Amino acid sequence: MIKYRGYEILFGLSLSAALVGCGSSKDDEPAGEGNVILATTFDSDPTMQKVSGTQAWVIRDHEANHFGDAHPGLSIDGDVLRFDSTGGDCCLDSRPRTDFPDGTEMIFSTRSASNEVFQEDVAPAAGDLYPDWPWAGTNNWINFEYDVANAHWAAAAIMIYRRESVGDQVLFLMNQIDDAPGSTNLTHKIVYVQTGLPIDEFVDVKLKLLISSHELGLTVNGEDQGKFGYELKYEAASKDDRFTAIAPNQGVQELKYLKLVAP
Repeated sequence: MIKYRGYEILFGLSLSAALVGCGSSKDDEPAGEGNVILATTFDSDPTMQKVSGTQAWVIRDHEANHFGDAHPGLSIDGDVLRFDSTGGDCCLDSRPRTDFPDGTEMIFSTRSASNEVFQEDVAPAAGDLYPDWPWAGTNNWINFEYDVANAHWAAAAIMIYRRESVGDQVLFLMNQIDDAPGSTNLTHKIVYVQTGLPIDEFVDVKLKLLISSHELGLTVNGEDQGKFGYELKYEAASKDDRFTAIAPNQGVQELKYLKLVAP
């Protein structure tokens, strides 16, 4: 059953003015931590939420649209966002575009409800490079440390892959980088892998942008997994991708909440 319910919104315009918050959840992190840039609980269509007349979440390439018959892969079911990648849409992108400051935390709870088999159910290893895009499962992506004019910025993603043959979920942290110094050809570097997560449970994730030290801090289900270095990338042309994206691959991602909190 698909349900669309009311929501409560309290929005600011930018980090330099008021910061952004919307919704609440019994599953969310405790209130009052830092400055909330964005907080969404998926008990209603997130593209209906507004900030100064602009959608807080947009369907990529269909920014004026909302959930409905034209987007069969996007639905709200039991206070959970259900995003089926076979429905024809690639991504939900956050708005407004934001320069996420040093110390920003992306906090969310997600699971892979189903996905295609990825590399014969063999988990990737830290250090593995993937020049192509073979992923299956969930994808929570964030772009940060952004130099729009010079097409230079950092990109990282938390992905969770469901392995039916093993009976677990595998979480990995990925950094999109240039494949060689001076190149604008991109590859994807695995910087952390965690296997053995319960196959049907939601995974609570906190990714911290430690920009001053070029590191990513990672907490999974309340346990600190450490800090991991990241690289910036150059792309061939400038574009403004200063947002976080929900973008499952070859599967169905379910998401309870997502928030971005600055120090």
